[in-house]
Amino acid sequence: MSLPPDDILQMIPWLVRQKAEEQRRNRNRRRAGRIIEAKPAEGLYRVRFRDEDGETPAFDSPWLPVRAVSTGGLKIQAEPTIGQWVEVVSESGEMIDGWIEMSGFNDDDPRPHDKNGELAVSVSDGAYRQTIAQNGSETTKAVSRTHNTDGDIDFNTGGIVRFN
Repeated sequence: MSLPPDDILQMIPWLVRQKAEEQRRNRNRRRAGRIIEAKPAEGLYRVRFRDEDGETPAFDSPWLPVRAVSTGGLKIQAEPTIGQWVEVVSESGEMIDGWIEMSGFNDDDPRPHDKNGELAVSVSDGAYRQTIAQNGSETTKAVSRTHNTDGDIDFNTGGIVRFN
């Protein structure tokens, strides 16, 4: 933010410019858009907030990181795919300082499960699907599964183990 001029006549245009800059930054604090490009190895993505329309150019973000769900030794990587709607947050209002927040669901990208209080994970439109119910039971569907372990595998169950 620049210092205001000393002359009252120069202060008015300065205030107009300052107000416009403040409004621009406020608009950029949180924006919704679609992922248009990805550098998965670097964890960077570009978001399109507005498509090109006649003389109006498209409005795209710079390369942005994704905010991850992680704490301590727990790290969950669930980064967006091209075409997915996301929210971009920039506390300063400058896109270069922003990051991609979690995305929400919509008609084009519906929720993977219809119950609250349960954990549902779906990958590749359901090719892999895991649900953990409120009672602790787990259901997993997968095209195939590979399990590599250096230790033992124990099955502790009060029921029957079936291999079909």
